[in-house]
Amino acid sequence: MAISLLSINRAKLPAISGLAGQMSKLTDIGIAKQALDYWPVLPAVLIGGLIGNRVAALKISELWLKRLTAILILCVALRLALRWISLVTA
Repeated sequence: MAISLLSINRAKLPAISGLAGQMSKLTDIGIAKQALDYWPVLPAVLIGGLIGNRVAALKISELWLKRLTAILILCVALRLALRWISLVTA
């Protein structure tokens, strides 16, 4: 089973065009330079999507999917809490 990274189906096209539209708004209000600081997020999201697609293709059980999602949410919550604590105590 070969997966092409360059294949874009019709469902993804509106998302890509919507993202391009949002980026054009950023240039209008002058914060595109600030948005460029977050460019590593895009490849991370793409790689995460590919990994998630592969895991879903392996027919992971619903219980494991719930567990993995819970771990992800806990990690993000912990990072946010630590950031908030550092802001409050600073």
